[in-house]
Amino acid sequence: MAYTALEKMRVNNQVNYGKDVGPAQPTLFSGGLKRVDLKSAALRFLHERCEELKFDTAIEKRESESGELQGSSIKLNQIPYNMQMDINRLCLEKSLERFIDSGVAEDAYDVYYCYLEIFFGHYGKSKKMVELLSEFEYNGSSLLMKHRDHYSHSVYVFALGLAIYETNSTYRRKFKEFYGINLDGGNRQERKAANLFLEFWGLTALFHDIGYPFELPFEQVISYFEVANKERGKGSLYIAYHDLDVLTKLGNAAKKQFKELYQKDFESITEILA
Repeated sequence: MAYTALEKMRVNNQVNYGKDVGPAQPTLFSGGLKRVDLKSAALRFLHERCEELKFDTAIEKRESESGELQGSSIKLNQIPYNMQMDINRLCLEKSLERFIDSGVAEDAYDVYYCYLEIFFGHYGKSKKMVELLSEFEYNGSSLLMKHRDHYSHSVYVFALGLAIYETNSTYRRKFKEFYGINLDGGNRQERKAANLFLEFWGLTALFHDIGYPFELPFEQVISYFEVANKERGKGSLYIAYHDLDVLTKLGNAAKKQFKELYQKDFESITEILA
């Protein structure tokens, strides 16, 4: 049962109203049950493996005791919290399906927004950041003769990772071993691993090109001086950014956390990556 909270509400409605009034259990993308192509595998991962994504049993218990539902809807007290989490996951599944069919940046944005809604709440600063980056890319990239759309590229990378996890048992085993998830823990541990992978891989894939606002001006200036087929390297023009520690310096809480993890002092994210 892929969307358990939706199914629970459907059963409750059936009891309360004497007939099946929904919500309907969403079906898996047709053809996606056995196929291993990118679209089928990525959507099957979201549909089948990520049950109970971001469910909260404590909130569910409070809802049962108080009778007040805490899910976000048009009005307050309309849907349970876990049902909202199912709807959020369904939105991510459907937005990824649309993007894989189209490949256009507009549909890629929807994948970003659905992911942020699931793991960061109602967008907030994250939504503003994505919108700012999309405007920057749209306007800044027009000054380059050749340019790859970072949004579409990143969402393809995101989908590829989901498909690999879905179809490669060795990869799933190594992931669970690395994060200390019980390999013989049954369906609950399998769901825990898949949900953790979705969160971590989403951060990695969707934001791995987050530095392109630094890259585009560099490429624009360099391309202007390459019109005579002058190769880059010694003797050619270059741009250097200063005061990057504003972005890379670790705060005190992060320093403490990394010290506990690695038993070593770090001052910046650059030192950690090095």
